[in-house]
Amino acid sequence: MGLCCFGSSDRVEPGPPQSGRRRGSDDFHGVVDERSCTDIVFLAIFLAFLGGLGYGLYYAVERGDINRMVFGFDIDGDICGRPNRPHPNITTSGKDTTRQTFLDIESFNLNNLDPVIMGRCVNSCPTNRSPPILNRCLEIHATSTEATNWFLSSTGLAKFFNVLILLIVLAMRKRVELVAALFREAGKSVHAMPLLLIQPIWTLLALCVLCAAWAYAALWIESAGYPTRTEAGTVFFRKDTFLQVIRWYNIFAALWISQLCLACQNLIIAGAVADWFFTRDKSRLGCPVARSVGYAVRYHLGSLAFGSLLIALMKLVRMLFNYLERKLRNANTTCFGLVTCLTCFCKCCLYCFEKFLQGLCSNAYIEIAIYGENFCWSAGRAFKMLSNNALRVIAINSVGDFILFLGKAGVVTAVVFIGIELIKDKPGVVYIWTPILIAAIFAYLIAHCFISVFEMCIDTVFICFCEDCEINNGQDQPYFMSRGLMEFVEKSKKALRARAGRDRARQQQPKGAYDNPVMDSVNDHGPWNTGVPPPPYEFHPTAPPLSSRR
Repeated sequence: MGLCCFGSSDRVEPGPPQSGRRRGSDDFHGVVDERSCTDIVFLAIFLAFLGGLGYGLYYAVERGDINRMVFGFDIDGDICGRPNRPHPNITTSGKDTTRQTFLDIESFNLNNLDPVIMGRCVNSCPTNRSPPILNRCLEIHATSTEATNWFLSSTGLAKFFNVLILLIVLAMRKRVELVAALFREAGKSVHAMPLLLIQPIWTLLALCVLCAAWAYAALWIESAGYPTRTEAGTVFFRKDTFLQVIRWYNIFAALWISQLCLACQNLIIAGAVADWFFTRDKSRLGCPVARSVGYAVRYHLGSLAFGSLLIALMKLVRMLFNYLERKLRNANTTCFGLVTCLTCFCKCCLYCFEKFLQGLCSNAYIEIAIYGENFCWSAGRAFKMLSNNALRVIAINSVGDFILFLGKAGVVTAVVFIGIELIKDKPGVVYIWTPILIAAIFAYLIAHCFISVFEMCIDTVFICFCEDCEINNGQDQPYFMSRGLMEFVEKSKKALRARAGRDRARQQQPKGAYDNPVMDSVNDHGPWNTGVPPPPYEFHPTAPPLSSRR
């Protein structure tokens, strides 16, 4: 959820407005409407990146054949189930394998990430092999019973840890009252804006299209290369330097575009929830989801590209580090223990830094949704808000994330157990975990998509809560927050008395005297929002309206 900061109090103390904002806090009345395009340079970099990806895929298509990956190829490089042309320098290639449609894989390894397959094309899979899976005959290693027992034992261990974490939550229950208040406010925002639940559907569809496009491009890239025979007599397709670069280029493109899709969803949700939070009269809310979509597409695609670029780069660095770690483990090193310790330490640091970046970017999107500033300014503002105001955020994040994780784990566990009961007695099912694994993956994706909406709502409400405490004091500058959140603010009793006074004044005012239902206006003689009832006067419908701060 948010970034974690240490603190010693459960309450947030209102402070003076911080300088450095383009829009001052004295005239803050909610989400900023006057915006301009932010971080255009990174949007141009992203478009140029897509152009480079297109050229790389063209280069791979010219030197590859996707049927090699779809149908498989034997030790001579001939594709199974198709007539083949001879390869240069491979005298035994060029066989007609139209009737041998399956590839019987005897061994498989990698030569510098290039697949080296020891297999032959056959008419049907041998009896000691599995039924055809993607035109491949595979060796059977484990039974479904063993896999089921492993899953049940792992589930029992997971239950033990869940009970342990529940006991910890019960022990610190007095410090997580703010979490419950944030969950209630997030629930109110989702109830007020049900269109928020449509956002994960579009995001899921976009990610599915992205996965299909990435897989199609990866098949072309992996099939490209120059046929080369190894010392063992097996043919593999060796890639030149440019094709190896394109392989990582395609992986990085998938990471960047996927993070961009998630960033768009976060910014849209943050904009809608922030608009809801900073609207005093919820009946005049309008359509904040559509307004947030317009802001994101029109003004902030560059900022989204910048934030998603940072996270994608961090993920790529971790992937490259894991690849180098496997290379070092396979090599004969004299200091294997020292290398293992260093790699574990670096992996831990990279993981922590990636989580920090994800939290920072997520909160930066919230500030972008509120103020419409660029990414760097918004990230700095979010970090200041959390550092100055987010006392006991560790408890908020740990408990909130744990509750949301329980929701996801509960959905996946229920789907897996129901799948086991439905499939275990089905005749002819060899790999019981194949359909169950697919169902579990889809269940997790669906649960994660919808729960992530609620998670982003909680983060947005919390940042808006911190902004409200930073800008207003609850007396001459009334809070936007609800009474439930106001209990966690220092000097909240004075703010609650001031709000009660404003409510009484609003009830005593003549009907239709003001257009502002919360009496958030001032005149030349002083503030009218201090809880003091307005002076009596004769009301005339044609009287000029009172001047307001806006």
